[in-house]
Amino acid sequence: MSKNKQSFRFSYYLVSVNLLAFVYVAGYALFESNSSISRISILTALLMMVLLLARLIITGHLAIPRLIGIPIAFALFSSISILWATDLEIAWLYGSISLSAMLGAIAIWIALYNGLSYRTLFWSALTGSVVVVFYLIQNPEQVFDDIARSGGTFSNPNAAGIYLMCCTFLIISPPPGTSRVPKFNLAIAAGLLLSAVAFTGSRKTLIAVAVFVLYAAVVLFWQTRLRAYTAPALLLFIALVASVVLISPDISFASSPIGSLGAVQRLDLLLQGDEYSALMRESMISAGTDLWLKKPLIGHGYGQFGSLTPFGVYSHCNYVELLCNTGIIGAVLYYFFYILIGMHAVRLKNPQHLAALFIIGILALIDVAMVSVVSKPNWVLLVVAAYFAISNRPVKTLVLVKTMPGFSLKKTSLGNSMARRSLEKVLRTPAGMRKVLGK
Repeated sequence: MSKNKQSFRFSYYLVSVNLLAFVYVAGYALFESNSSISRISILTALLMMVLLLARLIITGHLAIPRLIGIPIAFALFSSISILWATDLEIAWLYGSISLSAMLGAIAIWIALYNGLSYRTLFWSALTGSVVVVFYLIQNPEQVFDDIARSGGTFSNPNAAGIYLMCCTFLIISPPPGTSRVPKFNLAIAAGLLLSAVAFTGSRKTLIAVAVFVLYAAVVLFWQTRLRAYTAPALLLFIALVASVVLISPDISFASSPIGSLGAVQRLDLLLQGDEYSALMRESMISAGTDLWLKKPLIGHGYGQFGSLTPFGVYSHCNYVELLCNTGIIGAVLYYFFYILIGMHAVRLKNPQHLAALFIIGILALIDVAMVSVVSKPNWVLLVVAAYFAISNRPVKTLVLVKTMPGFSLKKTSLGNSMARRSLEKVLRTPAGMRKVLGK
């Protein structure tokens, strides 16, 4: 094959994989609310996998992040758990939703090492979130549980809030190879989160706002060359917040200027112990714990919480859902991924490490009040954190090498000189991949 022809095919691959990633992230805001076209996201993920295979055929190599083994192991075990599920129909449905979310995220994760630019994720997150906010403004007076809430393009206001939250953290996370977070990005993210709080009524958006404020403060602190004081300042801030919460357990926001917002009204009811949704979720956690203790090791199978309890729906708590459905094995596999990301990012050598820590922090917090294992935006944000956690340093990578008559896995690493460059720039071309492989 001539060099010009190979270059043309590779350029076509780059355009295609970036376009599909854009459609997957931005299009989620439009696809998921319409059951007739919601399968487009699954098709997009499959096409990304096909393009990655095409890259292997074109270049002879495909970089695969080593940490990918953990989510794949979880996906395999959770799929196997369908075998001992009581309600097979629910188990297959629940499993298909979860696996499609994992498939799309893993495709994006691999693509980030093989030609996908992080800036594509930035623009797709910005586009999708702007579309959601536009529809929120157009339809602001939907009513859920006697409180004005809107879902925008989503049928569920909480889903809209989660999507905007995930897009926010994609927007404010600096791409590998950069050292600063633009203040303009922080301003955009603040606007998106405030829109989520004002219109969706999701209490999780209030958590996101708190984490965002802390992240923005740390970033600005970091960028003013006071990095050595980041950890003490962070601990001091957490201590102050904890003190306020402990000293004022009966605080009420009803008479405050923001008391009319749906999210604040629901938070106020929660603090007063009068919120129906919170009481229901407390009952779900209790029932889920009792159910888990009957099969603590392997659980009852995918999606079985709703089938084996009177509630008939998922538990609204990822920790309870995983323990009940996949037991200790599944829960450990899932959250071991979080732990590995944190172990790599806690070194705080660059802004990407800081972003990774805050991402897994916010995801772990909101898991108390949602089932993230079936959420596409959460999975995308999680693999982005994994991508950030091992950025800009000597990185050991598994590279799939095309051989005759099949394929083999070769372990390689980026040297110190290459570590200073962005992984996406090094690995996105055949020449860069050959340099990694020493060919």
